[in-house]
Amino acid sequence: MFRGSDIPRVLIIGGFLLLGACSSDAPTTPTPQAPAAVNADVYVEGTTTTEDSIIVNLRVTPTGGWYAIGKSGVYFPPNSICDPATTSYGPAEWDKPCKPATKDVYITARTSNTGTRNWVNFSPDLRFVPNSDPEKWVYLYMYSADVKRAPKEDRPMLQERYRIFWVPTGETVGIDESLTDPTVATQFQWKAGWIYRRVKHFSGYQVGVGFVDQTLKTTDQLLDASAGTETLY
Repeated sequence: MFRGSDIPRVLIIGGFLLLGACSSDAPTTPTPQAPAAVNADVYVEGTTTTEDSIIVNLRVTPTGGWYAIGKSGVYFPPNSICDPATTSYGPAEWDKPCKPATKDVYITARTSNTGTRNWVNFSPDLRFVPNSDPEKWVYLYMYSADVKRAPKEDRPMLQERYRIFWVPTGETVGIDESLTDPTVATQFQWKAGWIYRRVKHFSGYQVGVGFVDQTLKTTDQLLDASAGTETLY
């Protein structure tokens, strides 16, 4: 049963279902659609399409909302963004209290436009207001054709292998943050082909495949070990 607060996340998955319907069940990703302001409180103020990317300039109001771009989407609950002018940023800061932004926050999102790699980068770096209530978490959604076409018997394997990795600004290697924080574990919407997870901060994210030593606890250890993972194509 869905709660009322689940509706924005259900709607964004529904929007992705429509996007996925534009393609066949063959192992391809949906054709990226022109981004649009899908919630009155998240405004798309500019869009640029390059050979390999879609770049969107977003204005997120304190009341939050959600948007979809290409193969990715984000849901922002109300008052979920830490004030960029006053907040700290870094792995040791994710769960520290912060002052919610009281003004609109401007975000640039860049995502794949090639149908081969599944990644999205956000700038500037942002942190989200910590909360123990899952209804108030920011969620990131990404599409995978492998997930959509996976038979039921393969799903446990995919759950173990496919993860949404954090890619810190300036880095090229993804980090599986769920190894030290189960609240950001990757989840799946199989019929729609969507992989999603809670995010505590913004910079970059990619869908990856690989295994990392479960005993690793620090960000530096995770970054070193994750060099053996691969971007999911």
